[in-house]
Amino acid sequence: MNFERKVKGALEDVDYKSPIVVYRADKLAKTYKKTYKGDVNPSVAVDVFYTLYLPYPKAKDKLEDKILFLNKIIISKLMNLKDYAKLKYDTMVDVDISFAYTVSFLKKLIEALRREFEKAKTSKSPSKAKTLYNLINYLLGKNINYSSIPSESTLEEKVLEKAIQEAHSEAEQIANNVRELKSIASGSRAGKYPGLFTSGEFLVEALKLAETAYVTEILKNVKHVLSKTITIVHKEKRDHKHGVYDGVTLGKDISRILPRELTLEDDVFYKKLADSELLLRKRILIEKVGPLYV
Repeated sequence: MNFERKVKGALEDVDYKSPIVVYRADKLAKTYKKTYKGDVNPSVAVDVFYTLYLPYPKAKDKLEDKILFLNKIIISKLMNLKDYAKLKYDTMVDVDISFAYTVSFLKKLIEALRREFEKAKTSKSPSKAKTLYNLINYLLGKNINYSSIPSESTLEEKVLEKAIQEAHSEAEQIANNVRELKSIASGSRAGKYPGLFTSGEFLVEALKLAETAYVTEILKNVKHVLSKTITIVHKEKRDHKHGVYDGVTLGKDISRILPRELTLEDDVFYKKLADSELLLRKRILIEKVGPLYV
């Protein structure tokens, strides 16, 4: 891992020089590459991630680099989505879900912008096509000249806003599927078992699974079954000389004999011993069998 790599971004209260931020930017880019066989701009990826992960993200007023205004526009429009608060409920301080949403969101955003780019080419809108082309290249992490960066006045904001909404709708469903997979594995609260997927290489497989058309319905059915499942833990008792006291019984285990039996005449005592009729302290062990799911 090269922690000397420079990461820049458009969010306040994010130390882009911090090893953990650099690590996450690199991890996001690698996860994207393994999942979708392509590259993504780690600067944009880490900004989208922290927009979801942090409780109160805020875009910077002053940017250290001109090109970062593209990051700022993307995360600002993301934060302005109607269901952003609902999305945050699942992603806040949850590394796995924030990772899943970020990676899938960027993929869907690039796809949506490419569709708009093709429309612009066929409709003979060269300036619009050029703007979208440069924006796509920026998201892909390609080196582009500052002169080719669309200015805020020429940026196709309405097109970008539409693309972000489309990407969000698809990414949200994928992230929900990953959340359900995580819920089945560990529990449903945001932040529970953080990094369960991202700590290994499971997120790539989880994302691929979560994107399939049929898995949404399967997860709905599984969730329904789990919500209706009755768990029964059956307890069994068995005699054990080192168990807990549970009354009086008959037998010939002298180690558990009641004191009163020692006052018997010898012939009576030995007869009761031979017949296993001495009064003894009853000791038992309680063992759980199950759980059984009904």
